This record gives sequence, C-alpha cells and structure tokens, in this order.
Amino acid sequence: VLVVEELAKHCAVTARIAVETNMGAIGAIMAYGTAEQKRLAFELQQFVNENVPYIPLYQANQIFGVNSDLIWEPDGDERYYFHKASWK
Repeated sequence: VLVVEELAKHCAVTARIAVETNMGAIGAIMAYGTAEQKRLAFELQQFVNENVPYIPLYQANQIFGVNSDLIWEPDGDERYYFHKASWK
C-alpha cells in the first residue's frame, strides 16, 4: 500500500499500472492468504479504487477461430477459460 501511495503522489497513472500489474497476486492472496494478508489486500484495493484514477490505455480487438464442434465463448476479459469448454 505504501508503494502505491508514493507512486500516486507523483503519477496516478503509474500507480494504477503498478496495481493492475499485481492484481493476480492480490487475487491469490484473497483466495489463499491469511486473514491479515486478506485485510491488507482489501485495504490496497480500497485505496486504489478511491484514490487512483483508472485510465484505459488501449482496447484490444479479439478475433477467435475455433472448431465448430467446440462449445466455448470468450468472456471478454482477455483471459481464456478453456476449462469451461467442451466438445459436441
């Protein structure tokens, strides 16, 4: 949290990038961390949401070509959840 606060004092965009880059780690902490780690992760998320502006830097176009026997649709979050896929 202190690193993000310091970054935000100088450049809010840099602070937001630092947070977004580490959200995978935050998610892991929220899923598997101790109660203290979860509390600190929650505080970090709360601070960022309240103090650091979110500015999208790009919008990626996604085009998928898949076998017609595959039952799967992308979720639109640039992650691919193939464990949700199945075959006809």
